[in-house]
Amino acid sequence: MKCNKIWTISGIILFALICFIFVRILSGFQESDTQDNVIEDTVSQQDLPDLESVEPFVDEELYLYIKGVYEEIDWDIQFQLGDEVKYDLYREQFIKLLKEEISVVNKESGYETTLSQFGEIRDDPDYPEYAPEHYNYYFYDVDGDGAPELGITNNQRFVYIFKYEEEADRVVLWDEYIGGIDLMGTGKFHWSGSSGAWGMMGLDQNGDYIFLARFGVEGMPKYESDGDDGWAYFVALPDYVEIEEWMLSQATYKDVIYANYFFRVTKEQFDELEGQYLEAVHESYRELEEVTYTYDELLN
Repeated sequence: MKCNKIWTISGIILFALICFIFVRILSGFQESDTQDNVIEDTVSQQDLPDLESVEPFVDEELYLYIKGVYEEIDWDIQFQLGDEVKYDLYREQFIKLLKEEISVVNKESGYETTLSQFGEIRDDPDYPEYAPEHYNYYFYDVDGDGAPELGITNNQRFVYIFKYEEEADRVVLWDEYIGGIDLMGTGKFHWSGSSGAWGMMGLDQNGDYIFLARFGVEGMPKYESDGDDGWAYFVALPDYVEIEEWMLSQATYKDVIYANYFFRVTKEQFDELEGQYLEAVHESYRELEEVTYTYDELLN
C-alpha cells in the first residue's frame, strides 16, 4: 500500500514535469516566430491611425522633409587609424590576447576570461579547438578616441570589438555584434536582418548609438499595390527627429524596439533615399579591406 502511494505521487510529479517541458517548448517556438517577423510583430497600433485610413504613400511635403533629413545624415566613410605612435604598443597587447597570455574583461559584468572561452569563439562549431589563425582581424580606430581597437570576426556570425585601456593596462570588450552586422568605418556600422529591414547606425565612443537610418520592404498584397514590382517600400526617420502630428497621421507602422516610425514611399523615392546609404556601404567594403588582417599579418 505504501509502495503504491509512492508510485502514485511519482506519477503525478512526472506528469507535471512533462506538462512544464511541453509549455516551455511551445513558448520557445512562439518566441522564435515573433523574432523572425520583426516588422509585423513590433507594430504599435496605439500610436498609429487605422491602416485603412492611411494614404498609400506619404504626400510630397512629408517626402521632401524626409529627404532633407537624409541629406543631413553624415554618410561619409572614414576608417581612421588613430595615433600611429600607439600602434605597436596596442598591437602587442592584442597579440597577447590572441595568444592567451592575458585575459579579456567584460566591463558590464566584470567577468574575466581567456579568448578561447569567450562567447561565439568558444562555441564556434567550425573550430571546436581554439584556432585564431582561422579568423579575420580589423585593426583601426573603431570608436574615434584616437587609439586603435581590435575586431575579430569569422565573417559570418559574429564581430567582437576589443579595446586596450592603457591606464588600467587591460583589454576589455567594447562591443559585440552577432549576425548581420558589418563595420562601416569609425563610429559607423550597418546591418541587414531577416525581417526585411536594414540600415546604418552611428555610435559614440561608448558604443551607444547616435542615430539610426532604416529601410524596409514588405511583400504585397498586404498594402495597396501601385503596380510596381510587388513590394511595398518604407523608410524610417532617425529617432532623434521629433515626429509631429502631421507626420504621424501618415506613418504606416512603428517599430517598438527602436521607436522608429516607418513611412511608405514609392519605389522611385525609396531608391533616391537609399542611394546615399548604398554608396556608403560600397565605399566601406573597399576601405575595410585596407584595415583587415589575417592572423599572420597581424603578428608580423
